[in-house]
Amino acid sequence: LMLTRDVTAAEQAESMRRDFVANVSHEIRTPLTVLAGFVETLQTLPLEEQELSRYLALMAQQAQRMQRVVEGLLALSRLEASPPPGLAEWMPVAALLERCEQEAGALAAVMGLRQSLRFPRFSQPEDAGEIAGGGAELHSALSNLVGNAVRYTPADGSIEVEWTWQPGGDAVFRVRDTGPGI
Repeated sequence: LMLTRDVTAAEQAESMRRDFVANVSHEIRTPLTVLAGFVETLQTLPLEEQELSRYLALMAQQAQRMQRVVEGLLALSRLEASPPPGLAEWMPVAALLERCEQEAGALAAVMGLRQSLRFPRFSQPEDAGEIAGGGAELHSALSNLVGNAVRYTPADGSIEVEWTWQPGGDAVFRVRDTGPGI
């Protein structure tokens, strides 16, 4: 009697898990190292008020970076633990895109950027249609892509967001920018 089992999927999942843990460790270790260095500097060196303010601002920036990583991990954990979204919850696409546009504009303003930001315009909000899924998760996915474009596109660059329906009923969400790319 011989028993065979395909373990390809299990091996791929284990490899993805190892890569994920390595990436998360790096994403947390880098700002933690920066914070530890600044804390040591603040504890050992007499600093002028301007230098102190600069160091504290950089520390706050690194702490926020770690907070975003932790929030992302918690969101991933919630997504994995929850059942897949069904067709019971529908979100208007126009509202999702409008919210993403407002957030992108606010982020660009906070960062002091003057990027050209173009979002799709619909003659009627209904023209954009609706998409099935959890509103918070859909918003998170779309705004993450747009937010990355704002963060990594130069100040004089351009960002174009596009939502198009395909003939078969599928939709394409596309973010194009003049940043360095992934």
